[in-house]
Amino acid sequence: MGEEARSRGIEAENKAWNLIRALGYEICDLPNEEYDIDCIATFNSEPPLNRSLKRPRFSPQGLTAFEVTSQRISERKFTGFKQKIVSFNEDHSGSQISGGVLVTDRSISNSMCKLMKDQGIFGWDSSRVVFYWQKVRAFGSWSAYGAVNEIEVDEVTSCLRCFSPNSEQLFRFAVFFDDHIHTLSPAITKTIMERIREQLLSPLIELGLTPINVWFEYHALGGVRDLTEDLLGFMDKWRRNEIIVFMPDDAFKGYRTFPALLL
Repeated sequence: MGEEARSRGIEAENKAWNLIRALGYEICDLPNEEYDIDCIATFNSEPPLNRSLKRPRFSPQGLTAFEVTSQRISERKFTGFKQKIVSFNEDHSGSQISGGVLVTDRSISNSMCKLMKDQGIFGWDSSRVVFYWQKVRAFGSWSAYGAVNEIEVDEVTSCLRCFSPNSEQLFRFAVFFDDHIHTLSPAITKTIMERIREQLLSPLIELGLTPINVWFEYHALGGVRDLTEDLLGFMDKWRRNEIIVFMPDDAFKGYRTFPALLL
């Protein structure tokens, strides 16, 4: 391997380790040369105050092996990674790796993602890496307004919540739709908003804390179109219940790099 290729490889790995640390992982071994595993990490389930991101939904639970590659993800590539994990676990009965994450700057097809996941290997391609970095950046920038935490909405969706206890009295929600197969449709968006209303806003309304000012933005891994027009009537209904919804001009952001199904 040439010097330039090695340099790019090291740079890609450093970016990957910065991302997993920012997401909340604690690196246990970097690298593990005995088993040729780039990184072994575990998610910190007890983060410091104001650092409460959830473990990414598209990742293994427990001790996790990470590998960074610039190669096209083939069955041979991920089964080789899987075998490294198996070899490690055969020698470490007390601290087994539960699964792996292959990080790449290329796209991974839906069929390959499923094939890998069935073997306990999760593929983070270029779109998912950008998607997770957006969550990290939103978390960091919103911390200037108040305490930020991530709340699970459903099996593929979470939201960052931040309350600004100043004159604007504003609740901010950044929705992250972590589904690489489907685009964020009007129906899905309305369902997510209703769950947020029922779980997080209705208790405040019942206490008489109205009107409530709410900011929404949406990040969809599988792609999205601007849904603001589709939601106007929906937001009017909320307004009648004294929930005032604000959205920025670029409220909907998509990260699709390969075709997704539209629901």
